[in-house]
Amino acid sequence: MNSWGYGELQRQIEYKARWEGVKVIYAPARNTSKRCSMCGYKTLESTQRQLWCPTCGTFLYRLERG
Repeated sequence: MNSWGYGELQRQIEYKARWEGVKVIYAPARNTSKRCSMCGYKTLESTQRQLWCPTCGTFLYRLERG
């Protein structure tokens, strides 16, 4: 799987989801690293990799691009 491109990974996920009867929902990538994955609260800009959501108390870990 490490040698798969993004398109192949997406194709495999869609195929397996259809096989199991699971719906695939695509989320827009814009601002996903700025929103809490638990409650959706927009976090403050930070240069740190670890963020804390003041609304629900969840710790979030940002991935680096590149």
